[in-house]
Amino acid sequence: MANEKLCRKYNLNPNVIKNILHSLRTGLLREVRKEQGGQQSKWKFFEALSYTKEDVLRGIKAKEQKEWSDDKIEKLIEFYKVNEQ
Repeated sequence: MANEKLCRKYNLNPNVIKNILHSLRTGLLREVRKEQGGQQSKWKFFEALSYTKEDVLRGIKAKEQKEWSDDKIEKLIEFYKVNEQ
């Protein structure tokens, strides 16, 4: 696993590596959303992490597709009521 190699190479705890990677991805996500809103990122790591931008955008799109609209929720409730046994 890549994290194990990083842990050995830099003598870090796996949880530290996990937290660092999570923080960087969260920061990039925040900056990508700013960019989508028309703002330019001033975050010093934005350019260095830009190679992961497409992955972050896919994640945003997948999350949006998972969320149900109120209309879909209402249809599901109505379906359930009609088909109750």
